[in-house]
Amino acid sequence: MCTHAPLVKPFAFQIRVTSRELLSAHATRKVYPVKKRHTRRPSKKRGFLRFLHATIEEEGNFMQFLAGGCRMNVVIGIDFTASNKCPADPASLHYMHPDSTQLNPYEQAIVSIVSILEKYDEDKNFEAYGFGGMLPSGQVSHCFPLSGHFSHHICKGVEGVLAAYNMCLQKVTLAGPTLFSEVCTYSLRVPQGLYSQ
Repeated sequence: MCTHAPLVKPFAFQIRVTSRELLSAHATRKVYPVKKRHTRRPSKKRGFLRFLHATIEEEGNFMQFLAGGCRMNVVIGIDFTASNKCPADPASLHYMHPDSTQLNPYEQAIVSIVSILEKYDEDKNFEAYGFGGMLPSGQVSHCFPLSGHFSHHICKGVEGVLAAYNMCLQKVTLAGPTLFSEVCTYSLRVPQGLYSQ
């Protein structure tokens, strides 16, 4: 239960109408009686309502947005907190198998998701960041590029993201806490910059 629910003023009048009735009311200029709400005599008519214009707009789906020219900029955030367990532990989500043919759960997620999304990304350049890890400087960061440099933070395709992840895992110590809001905030800078131009 939400204890901080916003105060909503009760509305004064109500009608019940389906979308089909609403559209036909527009065409036929039908008039609806309005009844006052929260009174002892709720059936007493308080006025009439006529719809002068009514339309139903269909929202586009993902594929329609892409077909319409929508550009994607994929940003990846990877959890480097200690809750994933030490990468040397076979139970760790970051465990690196000695034969390097088996992918850990993070590598599996990268391959599964990025291989799909790269089909919809024109340049196949992905921004990949980590959060909750201790950098070689000893500082815990909640937004650091997997490449180690903000000036060269772009990864090319699935292979680029995997290479940056594996390199980062060798240099970053799992720490915490789990705060990924900085990655989300940082990732918004590109779309906002595009819209402001």
